[in-house]
Amino acid sequence: MKTKTPANKKSTEGRTDKAVGSGPLVSCFSGGASELVFWSFRYFMGRMTIATCCFADELAKAWPLLEERTQNLIRKELDEAFAKDDELRADPVCSSHYYPLGMDCNRAHWERVRVAYTANIPVRDGEDRASHSPAT
Repeated sequence: MKTKTPANKKSTEGRTDKAVGSGPLVSCFSGGASELVFWSFRYFMGRMTIATCCFADELAKAWPLLEERTQNLIRKELDEAFAKDDELRADPVCSSHYYPLGMDCNRAHWERVRVAYTANIPVRDGEDRASHSPAT
């Protein structure tokens, strides 16, 4: 016997992870999953919501799986956002209504992404990983 899906619930019948992760949905985007991740990153950057924190946490976990081009774009933009965010937070006359990384809680989650990509920087013999970390 087939049960009817309540109106407020979406049916997942017939869906598989492959259909969502690498199949028809992702194939609609010329850059595939990496394009979706990058544009999602751009969307969430600077927003002040729990969804931003959730996205940043997932991005940090997915970091090693992203294409190198996507990693480089996100790294560049996030490093620039941290620099601007630091500058605005240090300015006593600056309004605290908007920061490039959002509120303190949002910034903390973006920091997790930064940790994920600095952890992937190869360290040569005799170097300390901390020397590769962006200034905070």
